[in-house]
Amino acid sequence: MAALADEWGRAGNLAERQVYIDILCAYLRSPWNPETDDSDEEALVRSNIISIIADHLRPTATVHWQRANFNLTRAQIAFDSNLSGIEVQTDTVISFEGSEFARGITNFSDAKLSGGTIDLKNAKFSGGTIDLQKAKFSGGTINFRRAELTGGMLNLSQAVFTGSTTDFSGAKFTDGTTDFSRAHFAGGTTDFLDAEFAGSIMDFGGAKFTDGTTDFSRAHFAGGIADFIRAEFTGGTTNFSGAKFDGTITDFSDAKFSDGVTYFTNARFNDGAIDFTDAQVTGGLIDFTSAHFDGCTAEFKGVTGQEPGQLDFRKPSSWLRPPHVPWSEDEEVPTWVEPRYWPPTG
Repeated sequence: MAALADEWGRAGNLAERQVYIDILCAYLRSPWNPETDDSDEEALVRSNIISIIADHLRPTATVHWQRANFNLTRAQIAFDSNLSGIEVQTDTVISFEGSEFARGITNFSDAKLSGGTIDLKNAKFSGGTIDLQKAKFSGGTINFRRAELTGGMLNLSQAVFTGSTTDFSGAKFTDGTTDFSRAHFAGGTTDFLDAEFAGSIMDFGGAKFTDGTTDFSRAHFAGGIADFIRAEFTGGTTNFSGAKFDGTITDFSDAKFSDGVTYFTNARFNDGAIDFTDAQVTGGLIDFTSAHFDGCTAEFKGVTGQEPGQLDFRKPSSWLRPPHVPWSEDEEVPTWVEPRYWPPTG
C-alpha cells in the first residue's frame, strides 16, 4: 500500500495517493482485542503501519505524504507508536478523535506543527504515554478538546509554542500527569477553558511565558497539583478568570513576573492552597480583583516587587480567609500593591 501511495505521490496525483493512505489507516481503525494470545503480533503490525506513516512525514523522507489526511478516529492504541520528528504542515491532518490510549508510548517528541492539525478531541487516555517533549508548534492546531485523561502521562515538557492553537477546552484530567515543565509559550493560544482537574498533576515548573495566551478561564481544580514553581512570566496573558479551586495545591513559589498579565479575576479559592512564596513581581500585572477568598490557604509570604509591577487585590467578592501577606494592617502597603489600604474591601 505504501509503495502504491508513493507512486501516485511521485506522479503528483494526491487524490489517488490518499486512497492507499486510507487503506492503511482503515486497518489501524479496525477492532482488535489487545488481551488475546496473538496481541503481540497484532500490536507489531499496527506499530509498523504507524512507522510507515511517520517515515513519510519526516524531513528525511524520499517521498513525502504532506497534504494528506490520516484518519485514525476511534482507534485503539495499545502499542508503541513512533512518530518522533515528524512535520505536520499545512493541509496535513492526523486525527485520533475519540481514540483510546490504553498502554504503550505514542511518541511525537521533536515533532513540528507548522500549519496542519493533530486532532485528539474526545480521546481517552487510561494508560500509556503521549510524548510531545521538545515539540515545536509554530502554526496549525493540536486539539485535545473534551479529551479524558484518567491515567498515564501527557508529556509536553520543553515544548515551544510560537503560533499554534493548543485546545484543551472541556478536557477532564482525573488522574495521571500532564507535563509542561520548561515549556516556552512565545505565541499562539493554549486553551484550558472549562477544563476539569481532579487529582491530576499539571506541571508548568520552570515554564516561560513570553507571549501569547494561556487560558484557564472557568477551569475547575479539585485536588491534585498545579505546579508553576520557578515559572517566568515576561509577556503574554495567563488567565484564571472565573476558575474554581477546591482542594488543589496551586504553586507559584519562586515564580518571576516581569511583564504580561496573570488574571485571577472572579476566581474562587474554596479549599486547598495557592502559594506565591518568594515570587518576584517586577513588571506586569497579577490581578485578583473580585476574587473569592473563602477557604483556600493563599500564601504570599516573602513575595517581593517593585513598580511597574502590580499585585492587585481590589474589590474582593469575599474575604473570609484572607491571603497571608508580608505586611500588616498597621504597615504601609507597598507601592506595587493595590489597593493602597489594607485589608481591601468589596
